[in-house]
Amino acid sequence: MRTDWLVVGAGPCGIFAVASLLRRGAKVTWIDPSFSTGRLSRYGSVPANTRNDRLCRAFQSLPHLQFAPRQASRAGPSLARTDPGSTASLQLSIDALRDGSEALQSHEAVRAVQGSVHLLAGDGDGWGGET
Repeated sequence: MRTDWLVVGAGPCGIFAVASLLRRGAKVTWIDPSFSTGRLSRYGSVPANTRNDRLCRAFQSLPHLQFAPRQASRAGPSLARTDPGSTASLQLSIDALRDGSEALQSHEAVRAVQGSVHLLAGDGDGWGGET
């Protein structure tokens, strides 16, 4: 599949970049070694000034970042069922980002590749990559 954009990384910024590009009708190649929401799930922390729950809610308006329906189908706490005025736990935001990432990976306009980018080269008509 020929794509319009290459997004490297599946942390919060990569997830939101893919969702934003899909909103514009783009075809996206998305590369990450594990698709595990970046350092959020790896370290369980965010920079001290980041309200991760507000970040997730802000991008709920992106139609392709569908974490709420997946969370509504499961029992227990979720970001989708949390009061928007309250501070949600980091784990709820990680779960929401993971659910959104899974929805994006299965989208027909996304080519998700598990791996790393080793080489990017232009051929005059686009870019080719080696993963």
